[in-house]
This record gives sequence, C-alpha cells and structure tokens, in this order.
Amino acid sequence: MIAAHISELTFNDGSRIALPPNCVVVIVGPNNSGKSTVLREVQQRLGSRPGREAGTLIIKEVKVEKTGAREDAEEYITTKGYPVRRGAEDRFDMFGGQEPLLPSQFGAAWEAAPPFHNIAGILAFFAGAQQRLGLINAVDHIDYSAGQEVGRSLHALYRSGELEDALCRISEEAFGVGIVLHRFAGRQLRLHFGPRPTWRGHDGRPEMGYLQDLEALPQVQQQGDGVRSFLGLMLEVLVGDFFWLLVDEPEAFLHPPQARLLGRKLAQHCGRGRQVIAATHSTDVLQGLLSEEPNDVLVLRLTREGNSNPASVLTPEQVRRLWEDPLLRYSETLGGLFHEAVVLCEADTDCRFYSAVIEEGIPEAPEFRAPDVLWTHCGGKSRAPMVIDALRAVKVPIRVIADIDILRDEHVLQSVVGSLGGTWADFDRDFRVLTSAVASLDTPLRTDVLRQEMADALARLSGTTPTTVELDRLRSLLKASTGWAHLKRSGETAVPQGDATDSFRRLIAGLRSLGLFIVPVGELERFAPQIGEHGPKWLSGVLEQGLHRGEPARAARLFVRDVLESLSRPDVSHPPSDSDQPGSADS
Repeated sequence: MIAAHISELTFNDGSRIALPPNCVVVIVGPNNSGKSTVLREVQQRLGSRPGREAGTLIIKEVKVEKTGAREDAEEYITTKGYPVRRGAEDRFDMFGGQEPLLPSQFGAAWEAAPPFHNIAGILAFFAGAQQRLGLINAVDHIDYSAGQEVGRSLHALYRSGELEDALCRISEEAFGVGIVLHRFAGRQLRLHFGPRPTWRGHDGRPEMGYLQDLEALPQVQQQGDGVRSFLGLMLEVLVGDFFWLLVDEPEAFLHPPQARLLGRKLAQHCGRGRQVIAATHSTDVLQGLLSEEPNDVLVLRLTREGNSNPASVLTPEQVRRLWEDPLLRYSETLGGLFHEAVVLCEADTDCRFYSAVIEEGIPEAPEFRAPDVLWTHCGGKSRAPMVIDALRAVKVPIRVIADIDILRDEHVLQSVVGSLGGTWADFDRDFRVLTSAVASLDTPLRTDVLRQEMADALARLSGTTPTTVELDRLRSLLKASTGWAHLKRSGETAVPQGDATDSFRRLIAGLRSLGLFIVPVGELERFAPQIGEHGPKWLSGVLEQGLHRGEPARAARLFVRDVLESLSRPDVSHPPSDSDQPGSADS
C-alpha cells in the first residue's frame, strides 16, 4: 500500500518546522498572524502540478515523504475506491467528490508526486468553517450496481451500518441526541436528528408506522450551525481515507464542551496514516486534542513581523510536561498561545488586581496602548520556570511579576533567571550581598517581650469569642520578625543602606532586563495596606472601595504600565530560546 506525510514546512522567514507522521499539528497565534492562510497554502502546494508549485505568501515549501510504487497506488485506488462505469473501463471514485480516475491515471500521478496535482483531492481534505455546514445535507440516491458516481459521504453511511452507529454515538456524546439515516425517503438520503425509532417491517421493507416515526424527527440539516458543523466534520473523519485533514477554526459555531469534544475526537482519529492540521483560536479545542495523547500533538505558533510570519514549535515533550501538572492543565496558561504576550503572576488575585488597574486606563499616558496580554498565574513561584520555558519555546513574549521575597530563594530565583535566558553568574554576587544584609535584620523572639505582648493583646480582646483580626494579631506575635518580612511590608526602603542598596538596585535592574519584575512595595497587598486582609478578601476590599483607580492606585498603575511598556522597549532583552539555537527544527 501507499503512504505519505508532510515531513517539513518552510515559512517565509526561512524557519523550517519538522512534522512527525500520524500527528496532530495545532496552528495557534494572535489574530492576523496567518493561521488560516497557512492551511490554504498547504492545500495549494499539495495540489500543485509537479514542476509548477503554487506561488504562496507564507508557506515557501511543503516537503512530503511518500512510500509505495506506481503499482501500489493502482492497487490503493481499486481497493479504497468505488467502481464507476465509463465506457469499457471502470474508473474509481472516492467519497467526498473527486473526478473518477482510471487506476493508471492515479498511479501515474502518484509516481510523479509530490506535489499531487489531480489526486490531491483524494489525499487531502480541507474543512473550512463554511464548507462544513453543508457536509451533512441530504443527497440523491445512487445506483451502485449501475456504476454511478459516489458523490458525497452520506453514501458511505448508507452502505455501512457500523459508520452510522459510530456517528450516532458521537452525536449522543456531543449533544445528547443521536442520528438516524433515512434510507426510504424516495430519491434522497436524509440524516435525521433524534432517537432511532424501533424497526418495524418485513423482509427489509419498513411499515408505515416506522416511516412516520422516522419522518417526525427533524433533519440534521435543519439544526443549528454548531450541530451541522460538528457532525459534518465528524462524518468526513469517519468516512475519509485521506492522508491529510486540514481543519480551519474547528471551534466555529460550537460551545466550549463541544469544542473540547471535537478536539478529542480529532486526536482519536489522527492515526491510521493520517496527519491532522488544525488552525484554531480556541483553548477548548487545544485542551480536547491534548486530552488524548499529548505525545502526538505538536503546537505550531505563528506571529507576524512586517511581511514575514515566523513560526516556532512547542514539542510533544514540552506539551506533555505542561499537561502532567494538574494546576497548569486546568489553568489559562495555554491561552497565552493566542495572545501577543503573557504576564505571569504568582496567584489569581494578582492577575485580577493588575487587570482591574489597567482597565481603568493610564491618565499619566493617555496615548498608551496596552498590548493584547493574557494575565495568568502558575500557582506559586516554583512552577514559573516550566511555564516560562514552554511559552518562550514558541516565542510568546513573557513578563513575570513576583513579590520581593523571591529574592530570598536562590533555587527558585536561579531557575527563573535561567528560564528567562539569563546567566546566574551575573547576579550571584549581588544576591549574596543582599541576602546577607537582609538576614542581619532578623529579630529573634524574646520570652519576656513575648509574654508582655501576649498579655497586652489578650487584655484588648473584645467579647467572649476573638474576631478573625484579633486571632491574626495573636498569631503574628508568635512569629519571629525577619528581614524578609520587613522587605515585604516596606519594599526597597527596608533594604540596609550602602552596599546592600546598591546590590538590590542592580539586581532589580538586571532582572527587569530579563523580564522579571519585582513588586516595588514588597508584596501585592502593600499597594492598598489599609485593607487588613490578604488574597481574595484583600482584592474584594480593594474593588469595593475603588482603590484600583485614581490616586490610590497610582503606584500600582505606574508599575503595571512599566511591565507592559517593556514588551516594546528595546532595553528589555529578548534572549533566544532553545529553539533558536543552530540545528533546531526551526533554525
């Protein structure tokens, strides 16, 4: 038998992306980056005449590896196709609408390929958002015995009860309602939407009651765009023997649960010698694809830089690492693939506060345009390097915001610096000067002082049951006062003067040049210290009192503006990711 797969795509900036066989390639990127254009151009180049490749804007070369000789191709078309009588010779047709071919014609085209010219329609199926709406429509019956052309995929459903059952199960899973093919509707084959009526008939002939029950069900082609698009695409996936399935915006017309299910179904059916290439704006589709076999999913991200469209790759191994972390798996991190940039915070509260601040605008710079940024979090500092590595691999600009105490944890800080492309040796000396100075600010607990402070605090208790605030005050007395606690409360002003301040400022400047921004007031809650809470309760108080806008939020607003402006400032370095190194797939 014959087989073929796209082994490499070359883009207009010279980047080359290697594709494994039997994989799902997910094309992502910001709006207007060229995702849909890439799909169409891949189809064009596969269908070009040998020696006369189609002129395209983004895709400069589609490299295809094939196996099988001419005689294997002739056997393929006679095995997979359906005979169509044309004069004295049988030609062969494939479901989906392709001019019937003689085995010799198919074999000659295969031998000359790639590209595949007049047999490309058999080997590659393009499913655009609008095209999918009509794939499920009623078709005329054909007489197989007379060698009529097959035409559409509903004819394959007519010939195979197993295919009809498979599509019915998928419909029930997606919409809670099955499908049934009306085989007795005169000249037409129609697909109906609803529970399959109990068969009543004799010798294959239906009784009138069965026909009435069947015809009472609405037709699929009368349903909404989501049902038609989903079932139309799944019909082609079940029926087609193509090598390439090219799907543009699979999420079109679908609610999130159906979009995730569609992604999962596409992943399940990508094997059997088939590559699926999908261009999407949807994290739901991406999550559905990844929920099956992340090792078979390659994420290709496009961006636009003038007239070029650089491409980069998130490898199956990187996808698997992200997917294995439950917190990241169910977070919005993957959504960064569809934005211009990502700002990574420690927690969801941080994201919501900074987003609220920037939504109020920047009075000090009314002309400032915030880029299309995803504010997301990684559930703590220790997970940040993994997210940074993944996003930088596909060239997503990323900025990290962290509380000042990230400077006390050498392991985490060193990992973040490395993931952002920095060299720890450039920071080591200043780090040690600072941490030594901050440690000198530690104040150990003294028993006599603690006894007196506890007695004073207990004397101030109101009522018989302490309030939450009073309990928090008592707990704080049991904690030794540390230098880092001072820094979290006061920011840079708590750093000892002299060498420690100089080292601190060099550290802050160097980290900013990599994309790591330290909260200048120490920690998030110090932007509004009058709210005596932490986390979500603090944020609720801030929003209720309007402390995220106007003069109370000026320090936070300037900090956020600095973070966002760094995405376009030349003084913030953009060190190359591993995928930029010589010898990588896209170098």
